[in-house]
Amino acid sequence: MDENTLHVAFPAPVPLRDAIDVYLARCDGEPGVSHVPELERLVTEFVDVVLSVYFKGPIEAANSQGAATRFILSAMRVINRAADSLVGRLIRNTTVGEQQALAGYFQKVRKTSRVGLRGYPWSGDGEKLHVFLSPAGEGDKAYGV
Repeated sequence: MDENTLHVAFPAPVPLRDAIDVYLARCDGEPGVSHVPELERLVTEFVDVVLSVYFKGPIEAANSQGAATRFILSAMRVINRAADSLVGRLIRNTTVGEQQALAGYFQKVRKTSRVGLRGYPWSGDGEKLHVFLSPAGEGDKAYGV
């Protein structure tokens, strides 16, 4: 990546945030146990968010209707089913060590601001721009820092 790399990010809604938090807590609390169900939930939430942001979001923003919109939404459902199937098979084959490595990665990139907001970097190196998730009670706001 260089200075011309475009970074795309979006706020993590509460279900995704909760799925990440549960996964990390379970991996930390029971490091020798498989946490496939928690990891599946996390990935399922992530795929749902990505599809909403990149398919439904633009359709809703443009107030798009008609055959093209129905086609895009249908394609979104197909992509979601295919992703669920593929991810499910891949996750079921992860070892406890791989799950712990993933949890370690999430912990490593997790940032906390001075006011206690949690966040994850937008860029791969974690040094350019961070999105901080809103504290409890503020809905799905995101703060760039």
